[in-house]
Amino acid sequence: MRTVLSFITLLALSVSAILASPAHHSPSKTHGARSLQNNAKRLSEGLPPLAPRRLFSAQAHHLRRDPAPSGVVTPAPFTGGFATFYFQNGNAGACGQSNPDSSLIAALPETRFGYDYSKISPECGKRIKVTNTNNGRSVTVTVADSCPTCVNANSLDLSQGAFDQIASEADGMIPITWAYL
Repeated sequence: MRTVLSFITLLALSVSAILASPAHHSPSKTHGARSLQNNAKRLSEGLPPLAPRRLFSAQAHHLRRDPAPSGVVTPAPFTGGFATFYFQNGNAGACGQSNPDSSLIAALPETRFGYDYSKISPECGKRIKVTNTNNGRSVTVTVADSCPTCVNANSLDLSQGAFDQIASEADGMIPITWAYL
């Protein structure tokens, strides 16, 4: 009986997570599958499933309508994202360049970077200011890669050098806001 109730609970949480997501966003296939696998594992261990979290704000994609002093519309920062870090290991990123791990670079989620790897993304080379919301530290990075495993559309994968500027590697994943410069 407990297994049936656990299955029903997991099913209800999965459906509520799908319904809570805005229709114009497609969650990362990897993250969604990982969440279901984690809950299935928790249930098999006799633990309750974790409730789904809505990790991003639909309003984060819109531009602020308050003109900057120069009359230029300033993009609103993206919120609800997380930063992780990666090692490039001498391999070229999706923008076609190999960078040392000490470079201040970032990988954008595929939903922003694009899925067509036969050409260089228009996002390549754009500069971004990333802020760790836990401690307020910021770093400016250049888009150099794509992140197919980012948690959501507002998350970034930073080079080791960039991540070290705003957090400890022991943190692993940190909450961030970011904006194009």
